[in-house]
Amino acid sequence: ATDPDMVLKYFAGLDERRVFRFGFEVNEVPLHYAADPVQVKLRQGNALASILFEDANTLALRSNVALRLESDEVSYSIPVRENQIRIIGKNRFDRFILTVRKGTLLFAQNEGDTTIVIQPADGVAEAFLEAYTSEWKPRTYERSFREIEEARRAGFASFLEASPEVPEAHQKGRDLALYINWSS
Repeated sequence: ATDPDMVLKYFAGLDERRVFRFGFEVNEVPLHYAADPVQVKLRQGNALASILFEDANTLALRSNVALRLESDEVSYSIPVRENQIRIIGKNRFDRFILTVRKGTLLFAQNEGDTTIVIQPADGVAEAFLEAYTSEWKPRTYERSFREIEEARRAGFASFLEASPEVPEAHQKGRDLALYINWSS
């Protein structure tokens, strides 16, 4: 699919607001995206980014070029430590920690608009965007994006394998229902 505005809606609740827009530093060709049960991939020319849930409140991000997140829903951002910022939204429940595991974090705020850029190191940028509700409990992000991806794929495969078989005509419906149950 192609979408000029790949967005992240608020994922820690039932809210429909668009919190972040994802893109690359270079916008020369349309942004294409594709999804499978484990991740969403964004492609624009040679630029490739992957996004997946590490857990219910944390997105893992990986890109081979600078990945840009923009928002007009941010009230302010506070540096926590090197390559980590606390992001407080205009809605009092919007609270995020963005931690760059590999690469460099750059961010700017200008009259209600926030731009965050994750610059790669050695051709790879990895970051974690974690939503929290009250106060963030400091944590480290030990596993790489690839390790998380492998664990999520193995978990989904195991879930599929343990599920009942259905006639071929109903296989797509079964797989969709199983994905919904597994991911919830």
